[in-house]
Amino acid sequence: TIFLPTRFTVRSARTGCSSGCRTRRVSPRWPPHLTPIRWAGRVRGVITGYLGAAAQASAAARIVTHVKALNPAALYLCDPVFGDDDGAYAKPGVAEAIARDLLPLADIAAPNRFELSSLSSQRVESPADAVRAARLLGVREVVVTSVPDGARIANIVVTPSQAWRCSVERETHVPHGTGDLLSALYLALRVEGHSPVDALAASVSRVQAVIRASLGRDELQLIAAQDCLVQEKNSLPVETVQAG
Repeated sequence: TIFLPTRFTVRSARTGCSSGCRTRRVSPRWPPHLTPIRWAGRVRGVITGYLGAAAQASAAARIVTHVKALNPAALYLCDPVFGDDDGAYAKPGVAEAIARDLLPLADIAAPNRFELSSLSSQRVESPADAVRAARLLGVREVVVTSVPDGARIANIVVTPSQAWRCSVERETHVPHGTGDLLSALYLALRVEGHSPVDALAASVSRVQAVIRASLGRDELQLIAAQDCLVQEKNSLPVETVQAG
């Protein structure tokens, strides 16, 4: 696994930096010699998330294009991290750069409800709304998180012909980062050959197990709950969704 940070900071992207936080932006050209590496053709999955600057979208796009040129079967998941229900928190131009440079390359997109609404220019107030909006993105597989589903919250996978939801109870005092975790787990499962519906059930179940271990904490307890990431067997039920 290779990690390419787009931001060095002592705080998460979502919570921002309080006074005294030291942050250094990573150059959009960094690292300078990634593309010639010999093992790039063995990469089976690529995921992008929070970008510290709009220019980094084109740098990420070059990496994705290079990997897929060497291995067309590699899956690219674009997690367009730029906001949530409290509004946009990424720097100006980041959302537009993701839509322009990264979404057209994506095999899978994983926006939350706010990001899907912004990218599609559609209201997303229900699972049916999410299905309709997701199909406007032009990505063959879309995982949508944080969708209102009555008294519950739905996570939805949308393909051109089908859609499924896995709904969970609303929780309070949940640390940030659950969407990032779900995206990573979902891509790992898809790379391993699981179907979209099975990957949805397994990834949501594993995220819920981590949430249960993290309630009331400042951060997700990934180390304490690490066994849940690979051994959680109690997959939650999945239902089909009609776009209406």
